[in-house]
Amino acid sequence: MSALCPNNRAGGTAPLTAVLRILMHRFIFLAAALSFTSGQAELTGQILQETRPVLGTDRFYRIGVPADTAWTDTRFDVKAAQRITFRAQGGISLQQGNPGGYCGPDGLGFSTVQQPIPDTNFGALIGKVVLLISIDVDEETGEETRNEIVEFFYIGSEQSVEMPIDGSLYLGINELVTDDNSGVLSVQFELEERILRRGRLGQRE
Repeated sequence: MSALCPNNRAGGTAPLTAVLRILMHRFIFLAAALSFTSGQAELTGQILQETRPVLGTDRFYRIGVPADTAWTDTRFDVKAAQRITFRAQGGISLQQGNPGGYCGPDGLGFSTVQQPIPDTNFGALIGKVVLLISIDVDEETGEETRNEIVEFFYIGSEQSVEMPIDGSLYLGINELVTDDNSGVLSVQFELEERILRRGRLGQRE
C-alpha cells in the first residue's frame, strides 16, 4: 500500500494539500470571471434589445404633453404602416408673459427656423418615431452615442397618421426652444383598426 501511495506518511500530505488549494482557488476565480462576463453580455443585450409595450386594438390611450419639454415619451412602440388617430385639446404658451404666444394644439399660423418640422404651424402638436440602430460607447470617456433613424409627422388638434417606420413613439411641440413655454396638451390616441371595427358594428346596428 505504501508503494502505491508514497505521500501517505507523516508530513507527506502537505504538498498535496497545497496543490489542491491552488487548484480550488483557480477554479473559483474562473467561475466568478465567467459569471461576470455572462452578466455583462446580458446587460449589453438588454440595452440593444429593449422591448416596450405595443398599442392594443381594444382601447385608447391618453397622455399629457408639456409645452416646456422637447419630447414626451409615450412609452409605446409602433409598427410601420399602422394608422393611429390622435385628438388633442388644451392650451399652451410658447412664450410666458406674451399673450400673442398662446395657442392650442394647432399652433400659430406661421413658421420659423426654430422648429423640427418646417413649413407647418409653429408650436403645433407633432410626433416622431425613433428607431434605435445601435449604441456606440467611447472606450476612453464611456460616453454613449445612439445611432437612430427619426421620422417626424404633424398632428395638430386631430389627425390620422400612418406610422412611417417601426420604432418608439414620441409627442412634442413644433418648436426647438421650449424652456420659456408653459401649459400641457391633453392627447388621446388609438389604433385606427379599433375605429374601423367600431364603425362596422355601428353600420350593422
